Amino acid sequence: MKSIKIHQITKNYKHSVIHHQGISIKKRISVFIGKNGSGKSTIFKAIMGLIKYRGNIETKSNLAYFPEYIELPRLLKSKTFLELMISINRHTIMVELINLFDMTQNVQKDIGDLSKGMYCKLRLIYTLSQDKDIYLLDEPFSGLDDVGVVTLKNYILDSSEMYVISTHLELFDSNKEVEVIQL
Repeated sequence: MKSIKIHQITKNYKHSVIHHQGISIKKRISVFIGKNGSGKSTIFKAIMGLIKYRGNIETKSNLAYFPEYIELPRLLKSKTFLELMISINRHTIMVELINLFDMTQNVQKDIGDLSKGMYCKLRLIYTLSQDKDIYLLDEPFSGLDDVGVVTLKNYILDSSEMYVISTHLELFDSNKEVEVIQL
């Protein structure tokens, strides 16, 4: 069964401490909502093993991770990047996502020439094209225009995959399929 269990996680920063008693993520869509500094990104980084923390995190699932920010090779064509990173058997999904996010013309551009929104879409296409059990999306709506936000939200709701999302936006609060976790 796909799930993530967080037991008393603590992360010390220079001027603050992030601490959460326990979080059990079992629903197909779970959304972390909280103020800046509440620990949303810290929890994702801990789940992925990217930071040191005290506590215990259990998951037996394969994870895809969309970090809030990552630097991609700026001089590489967007399509070349996707083709290099996506396995052959996921190529069809990649092409569908390129069309869904209206990136057909933009994939011909160098990554460094993309706008903030197009750069975000490229990273989303890469992440969502992976064959994983759970998709961790850290602030995936940041940088998207209104159409991009609705496109991503509908894609997530229509998908059968499991998603854990951090956001400041209350986009999913009235959906019974979605577990909203206030941090």
